[in-house]
Amino acid sequence: MANVLSIHASDNVLVALTALPKGYAVPHKDGHIPLLHAIPAKHKLAADALAPGDAVTMYGVRVGRAVEAIPQGALLTTRNVVHDAGSYRVRTTPCHWEPPDVSRWHSRSFMGYHRSDGQVGTANHWLVLPLVFCENRNVDALRDAFEQELGYALPSRYRQQVAHLVHLHRQDVPPDALRQQAASDAEVRTDQRIFPNIDGVHFLTHTLGCGGTRQDARTLCGLFAGYLHHPNVAGATVLSLGCENAQKTLLDEELRQRNPHFDKPVLYYEQQRHTSAHSLLTHAIRDTFAALVEANRVERKPAPLSKLVIGLECGGSDGFSGLSANPAMGHACDLIVALGGRAILAEFPELCGVEQALIDRCVTRKTAVRFASLMQAYAAAAEK
Repeated sequence: MANVLSIHASDNVLVALTALPKGYAVPHKDGHIPLLHAIPAKHKLAADALAPGDAVTMYGVRVGRAVEAIPQGALLTTRNVVHDAGSYRVRTTPCHWEPPDVSRWHSRSFMGYHRSDGQVGTANHWLVLPLVFCENRNVDALRDAFEQELGYALPSRYRQQVAHLVHLHRQDVPPDALRQQAASDAEVRTDQRIFPNIDGVHFLTHTLGCGGTRQDARTLCGLFAGYLHHPNVAGATVLSLGCENAQKTLLDEELRQRNPHFDKPVLYYEQQRHTSAHSLLTHAIRDTFAALVEANRVERKPAPLSKLVIGLECGGSDGFSGLSANPAMGHACDLIVALGGRAILAEFPELCGVEQALIDRCVTRKTAVRFASLMQAYAAAAEK
C-alpha cells in the first residue's frame, strides 16, 4: 500500500497518507525521496526542491508560494509556505463539459414532498420565526411548548437522564455507580413524534428587524422568504410586534418575487393587536397545531432525480477531505446535474483557487463573467 499520494501529475508536493519517520524513503516517479523531517499523516512534503517565490502546486493548481528554500523531502509548514492562488480569466471559447454516463440512474426516483410550484423537498419542516428581535422571547416560549410535546426535542431524553441521576444522588448512590448509570441511560431513546410526516419544527431567532435601514429590513425579509420558498418547508408561524421595520408587507413582497403563486400556509401574529402576550401565544399555539395536523397529511411520493437539489457545505475539513469526501461529492453532483438536477456550493472561501476550473465549466460566457465578478468582489472585500 502506498504511503504517499501525488494527486495530480503537475503537483510538486506529495501527501503523507500515514505518519512517516525522518529518513524514510518514499517512492516518487522512478526513484525515492529521503525524508528530511518526520511527516505527520495528512501533511505535505516537497516532491521537488523549491526556491523562494516558487509556486506550490497541488490538485494541479497553484495553492501556495515558498517563502524560503525548501529542499526535496522537506515538510511544508506555515513558516516556509504562504497561501497563493493563480490568476484566472474568462475564456473566449465556450465550455465543453462531458457529462458522466447516467444511463443506470434514469429510471431511479426518490421519495419526496411535492410542492404546488413543482419543487420537491427531501424533508417536511415547519418554521417559527420573528420579524423583529423583540419577539424572540415569544418564539422561545413556543419552542418550550411544542418541542417536548411533539417529540422533536432530542434533549428530552437527557433531561430524563439528569432527573434520574438526581434521584439516585438523593439516595446516596456513589459517583462510580452514577457514571455507569449515565452511560447506560445515554443509549436510550425516548422521543416519540406525534406527526410522522413532519421532520421537524424549527424555531429561529435573531437580533434584527427594528433599527437599521429599510434595506436591512428588506434583506432580512428576503432571507426569510428564501426559507419559506424552500421545498423542504411546509409553512411557518411568523411573530411580529407591529412597529418594526421588517413588516409583513415586505415579507409578502419578497415571497411573491420568488413565487408569484406562493400558497404555503404562513400564520402571522402581531402582538400589538393582542391584549397580552398570553393572548398572542394562545392563538399561535392553537393555530400552529392545527396547521401541523394539515401539514402532516402530506406524504412522500416518488419523484425523478431531476428534482433533486444538492446543497454543499464545508463540514469540518481535514487534510484528507480533498482526497475523499470532496471528490466523492463532486462526482455525485456531476451525476445529479447530468440527470437534470442541481448542486449548490455557496461558500465563497471554498472557491478561492479553483476559479478557473469553475469558469471553464460555465455553460455561457455571461455566467462565466458574472461568476468571475463575484469572486473578484469577494476577494476585494476580504482584503479590507
